[in-house]
Formats: sequence, C-alpha cells, structure tokens
Amino acid sequence: MNVFRTVRDFFVFTRNEQKILFVLSVVFLAGAGIKAYRAATGPPPDRSFEYAQTDSVFAARTRAPMTAGADTAHGAVDLNKAGRMQFIALPGIGPKLADRILAYRAAHGRFRTVHDVTKVAGIGPKKFERLREKITVTSETGH
Repeated sequence: MNVFRTVRDFFVFTRNEQKILFVLSVVFLAGAGIKAYRAATGPPPDRSFEYAQTDSVFAARTRAPMTAGADTAHGAVDLNKAGRMQFIALPGIGPKLADRILAYRAAHGRFRTVHDVTKVAGIGPKKFERLREKITVTSETGH
C-alpha cells in the first residue's frame, strides 16, 4: 500500500481521479488476462480479411449503371427513359439541369438523337462532349 500512497503523493490525484485510474487499471488487466487466456487455449484468430477486396466491390457497384433508364449493355443513360436521379448521376448534371432535361422531354417529346440534348438550356458543346459516351437514345420500339 505504500506504493499507492507514494504514487498518489507524487502525482497529486484527486479522489475521483484515483477512482477512475483504478477502474481503468482493472479493465486493462482484465483485457490482458482474456487475451492471454485465448492465446493459451484456442487457435489463433483468422485474420485473412482484406479490405482491398471490399473496396473494389464497392467501386464496381458505384460505377454500375442504374437499372431504370440505363442501357445495361453499354452503361449509357437513355435520354428517353431516364429519370431525374439517373441524369443527376451524369457528370456535370445537377438537380436543376436534370429538371430542365425532363421538362424539355415533356414539352418536345422524345429525343431523336443524342445531339438533341444540346437544345436544353445549360448543355453546351463542352458539356455535351463529356456526356456523349454516357448517354444514348433508343427508338420507341426499344432498338
């Protein structure tokens, strides 16, 4: 007990700090005891989990096209079928521009060619070049 008294006098702990220090010491010693017990009695734990594999699965899922309004063969968004969220997923298209594309489609009917999207206010030549590979247009028959 002289050791505890010497430590207490050296560090000048308050009564509450002494209680907390005691509880933390008990928890630490209990954890060390459990770890030693497991090491002595059981097989080593399987630590073969690889985070890189999980990351690659996540990356593949985020690059996958959304099913509604997407041409699954090419991963392109169909201008005549896509909804607001599919347009927002395209580069450079935000909620307001997606709403303008939908409004244009509602007012003028189906897009005949991919280039018709440039008739929507806010889609100029530069933005169209970024979108060209990511959008498609299907006919009414679906071909």
